[in-house]
Amino acid sequence: MVRVTSFGVGVEWGSNAWVDTLDDCLIFGNGVGVSAAAGAGNSAEENRVVGSDIFNNAGPGVADASTADLMFLGTSFDYNGGPAIVSTDFQCFGCHFEGSAAPLVDDSEGGAVRVFGGMATVTGTGGSAPGIFLVGPSSRSTVVEGIFAYSLEQTGALVDGDAGGPVTILGVAGNRNGTIRRLAGSRVGQPTEFADAGFEPGAGDAGGQLVAGSIALGPGGTVVISAAGGSLLFSGPGGSGWSIGPQGVLGGGPALLLAGSSGALTTTSQTGNGDLVMSNSPAIVTPALTDPSVGGGQPVPRMIYAGRRVQLAGLPPRSCRAFSIAAPGSVAGDVAIASPTEPPLGLRRLRRPGGGMTWSARVPADGRVSVEVCNPAGTAGADTDDYWGAWVIGGYQPAAAAPAPRALR
Repeated sequence: MVRVTSFGVGVEWGSNAWVDTLDDCLIFGNGVGVSAAAGAGNSAEENRVVGSDIFNNAGPGVADASTADLMFLGTSFDYNGGPAIVSTDFQCFGCHFEGSAAPLVDDSEGGAVRVFGGMATVTGTGGSAPGIFLVGPSSRSTVVEGIFAYSLEQTGALVDGDAGGPVTILGVAGNRNGTIRRLAGSRVGQPTEFADAGFEPGAGDAGGQLVAGSIALGPGGTVVISAAGGSLLFSGPGGSGWSIGPQGVLGGGPALLLAGSSGALTTTSQTGNGDLVMSNSPAIVTPALTDPSVGGGQPVPRMIYAGRRVQLAGLPPRSCRAFSIAAPGSVAGDVAIASPTEPPLGLRRLRRPGGGMTWSARVPADGRVSVEVCNPAGTAGADTDDYWGAWVIGGYQPAAAAPAPRALR
């Protein structure tokens, strides 16, 4: 055992320092426990601190040592006069972080944080902090896996900061008192992977994860909502948004964007019938609408809706009158269906007893639907002022009729 105490810097790496090992050391009572010398360079390749304790230093336990690519194995960082580690590329395996205030690691100006196993404990009760592990724009990657986290003070997240690279948080346990509100804070802003079966929800947060950027799913990736009453919520400004809950319900708000070659959206409700219920006209945008079909029918390559308000003076007995509705995207020969869309003032008046009207629609030219309204009755029809809607089914190819049977001779 080696004791290193009462220095400005307890252990300092200079240039050209490779594969150095400190084993079973006590580094305490210094200004800074471990650091790199000013201007040091070409220092890397697994400089190791093994089975040691870095504690009760006036400043950080480890600071400004990014040139050293430090690796800590089974090492404790206890009650230093600042975060245990500051601005350092490092890896920790089975380490113990303990202090009276968060953050325990401030790598907002470092390069990478990789923590596997061990414990992170904040024992102070009087303050609050954004996160236990802070990362920054220069953080190329952040991995926190298999640790036990606990805090007596209110803490916004286990990991927070303007992360410059992907963040992975896996297998974290602890937080039984709920003071750590979530695993990743709102500033992380990077694709984030979560797997936190042992992590208890933060107070008032229901265990939700807040990510400012995106959650990317690779080939075959899925988002699974398995808890009773669980939901996937996307919120917009002012609280507007849509969510996918146990019943597969989407509310109004920001668009749901489906990327990829097919843009497929698959839903499964609790009743098992795959219902997709939409309200407040949310937008569902796909790269292409390719040959959808309804039931066992033929594919429907294109469907268009158009409409306009039409005033019709009373039709004389047994006469017809035609008008047009602009329908951009329609092609001559498409199938068209039209109807007044404001019952009872529209539909009921056109079909009143004793004076019922009939109508038909077709697409005689590209971009235009022609609607013909007829009065087959023996009395004049009433004046109408209605909004007419037209639905165009484009590119539909009906199944070929079966050939007629041949006559026997």
